[in-house]
Amino acid sequence: MLNLFDAAPISTRRKTGDGYLVAEARAARTGIQVYSGAEVGRPDLQVVRVLRPENEVFDKASMSTYGTAPITLGHPPGGVTADTWKRFAVGHVGEGVARDGEYIALPLILKDAEAIRQLEGGTRELSVGYNCSLSWAPGSANGETWDAVQQVIRVNHVALVPRGRAGSECRISDAAPSITERAHTMADSITVPTNFLDAIPTHDAAAVSTIIADLQSKEVFRVRDAGRRAQDLSWKFGAEMGRSGTFDAATARNGYEFLQGLSKMAPAVEAQLIGRFLQGDQSINPGFDPQAGEKARAKMMEDSANAWRRPTGSHVAQDAAPPPPPAMSMDRESAYAQMCDDLSNAWKKGK
Repeated sequence: MLNLFDAAPISTRRKTGDGYLVAEARAARTGIQVYSGAEVGRPDLQVVRVLRPENEVFDKASMSTYGTAPITLGHPPGGVTADTWKRFAVGHVGEGVARDGEYIALPLILKDAEAIRQLEGGTRELSVGYNCSLSWAPGSANGETWDAVQQVIRVNHVALVPRGRAGSECRISDAAPSITERAHTMADSITVPTNFLDAIPTHDAAAVSTIIADLQSKEVFRVRDAGRRAQDLSWKFGAEMGRSGTFDAATARNGYEFLQGLSKMAPAVEAQLIGRFLQGDQSINPGFDPQAGEKARAKMMEDSANAWRRPTGSHVAQDAAPPPPPAMSMDRESAYAQMCDDLSNAWKKGK
């Protein structure tokens, strides 16, 4: 299942006597939505066109998940759960969710004063945060092409955002985040087993918390190392499952399965981060110099261009000045006479 965000605008609105804001909006239109590859688990692709078919968007089971969904300011990391509802919820979707053409009409109730002020100050679009499955079945119809099809759409929350993916027709809508706003990876949805950290030694709890923090970082090397550490620590819990040791059997099994899951998650999170970096998200530290290849090539070309300037031979020969020619100790005629004398007497040197 994927966590995705889509957009929709607020239309009519009014305040109640208690200061709450009641509004109506249209969200979740059918048709083609455009995502970055990293958003849908395909960092190898720059852009992915996803079809939201009518039978999935208006499926009864899908539409029922809008009912009483919490409204949030922006998309909370990992979505909204019973544990985080109090921290993130600023209102909720009311009763009477219904189809409105190619959209879904949403009655909204905002109950938080700051959220109401932001809406009235210009944050006027909605973004639906939901889970879905993607069927990678490319197709085309009516001149439109797509790479994948959304299925099993289940709404988690509805967020107030500055702009949305479904366009100005969905103001209170599905958000179209900028590259830097696509800040969440699957690691932000990590849920620690209930009471797990309280049931294990303090140093193990600290190690697990550090692994989670590193998986949720924007540094590729930290994510990679966190996956390795999760694997190593899972073996410790696995070794305790069949014997009476530091933990009880249930805690040992929870720890083993949870940490194994984190270790398997790490490569996918790493791929998401690299994909976002390659699309221009400068908040990501990829752990490598993307210009290293070009720099090496430029250095090689420079060395090749200057090779003629360097003399051959040893470093000593390259650095030393050439020796001066031997000094002439006699004039030319004397030297010639000496040579002739040497030649005429050469036969004597063998005796």
